[in-house]
Formats: sequence, structure tokens, C-alpha cells
Amino acid sequence: MQTKFKQLFIAMSVLAVLVILPAAIKADPVTFTLDDTHTVAAGSSVTFFGTLTNGGPPTTFLNGISFSFASGAPGSISFDENAFFLLPASLTSGSSTGLVAFFDAVVSALVPPGVYVGTVSVLGGDSDTADDILGTQEFSITVLHGGQ
Repeated sequence: MQTKFKQLFIAMSVLAVLVILPAAIKADPVTFTLDDTHTVAAGSSVTFFGTLTNGGPPTTFLNGISFSFASGAPGSISFDENAFFLLPASLTSGSSTGLVAFFDAVVSALVPPGVYVGTVSVLGGDSDTADDILGTQEFSITVLHGGQ
């Protein structure tokens, strides 16, 4: 009787490890940092810098970047994402972009002074067409009267 219990215990332990193992292997290895707070005069722009690091396998493709604002943000703040597309197309295991420009926030002269909060997400994944969210950071732009 005790032998059957030991066999059952071993079988259940192996099954538990097999269930947990895929989640550990598929853990999201990408780390995204951003210098998240900037002040800018209306009618000008500001560059946001950050890093992307692939902490583990597999190679991760960097396919895009998306933005959203919390409610109340004006439509006359736009983003120039050309800097993002100067980054490598992918990051191999253990590699990093280092500190690089990610995007410019272009603030129209019509934007009233205030603090505007949004998020930026890096998109990519296991292929050059994947659009999984690899990382998201919140950012804020404090807009001053033009010429300040």
C-alpha cells in the first residue's frame, strides 16, 4: 500500500513540474525603461529616451510602437516615431539597445498649459510580423505657455 502511495506521489510531482515548466520557459524576457517625465513649451517638441533589453531566449523582434493618452489629452500632441525604427529589428538573448531615443512628442502651439499623461507600448514578438505588447510605460508631458 505504501509503495502505491509513493508511486502516486512521484507521478503527481512530475505532472506538477510539467504543468509549471512551460510557463517558466515562456516568461516575458523583455525589459522596457523610459525617461518618463518631460516639460516642453507649447509649439515645440521633446525627445523621450529609454532602453529595451532581452533578458532571455528567444530572439525578440521589435515591430512597432503605440501611444495612448488618458482622457482629456488634446489631439494636438502628436508623436514622431522615426527614432524607434532606427533601432535594431530584433534583440537576441541577453542583448540591449542601450540608452537610445524612442520617440519625439510634438506639441502644437494650440495645446493649453497642463500635465498630460499617456502610455507608450513596444510591440513585437517571435517574428517580424508579431504585434504582442512587449512592454508598456507611462509618461507625462508638462506643457508650458509657448516661449517659456
